[in-house]
Amino acid sequence: MYKYALDFLNEYVEIYSYLSKEKLYGEIIRVTPIEVVLNRKHIDKASNKNYNLYIPLTSIIYIKKL
Repeated sequence: MYKYALDFLNEYVEIYSYLSKEKLYGEIIRVTPIEVVLNRKHIDKASNKNYNLYIPLTSIIYIKKL
């Protein structure tokens, strides 16, 4: 899964994981042998906020490029 996740580095993706009950969307900004870091950008009227999600590689069911 590590080498597969590296193919999506700096890409906007959809990730489905055992840890989440919903699909996660964002840009993969870092991949390690242990985890994937997904940057989620929330844009609203008040401010722009970025959230980083640290997702264990062993919990990922699939990654799909959007």
